[in-house]
Amino acid sequence: MIRKLVLNVKSFFRRRRVRTAQIKALLREKNLLQKDLAVRIGYTPEHFNNIIHNRREIKLNPQKAPALAEILGVPLSEVTRLFGLRSIPTNLGDDGFEPSASCL
Repeated sequence: MIRKLVLNVKSFFRRRRVRTAQIKALLREKNLLQKDLAVRIGYTPEHFNNIIHNRREIKLNPQKAPALAEILGVPLSEVTRLFGLRSIPTNLGDDGFEPSASCL
């Protein structure tokens, strides 16, 4: 019972993988270069390349996620699936951080 609980906790916190091949196929379909997409959503090409190849975790704020969906021509739910996200945070402040309870 405890082992099963530990495995469930580990799988919950395990980083989900980016679907590299599907993202690259979308980029080819849209005639976009990876570096162009990176710049349009506010990442350096090197950082975005590391995200695509699962070397860095992507952190999308509520402003970048819809822009990424629009550029790729897919729904927001598809962006979360392609980039291995559980969901897009919606309660972030302008600075990209969650407001603390003391600020509310």
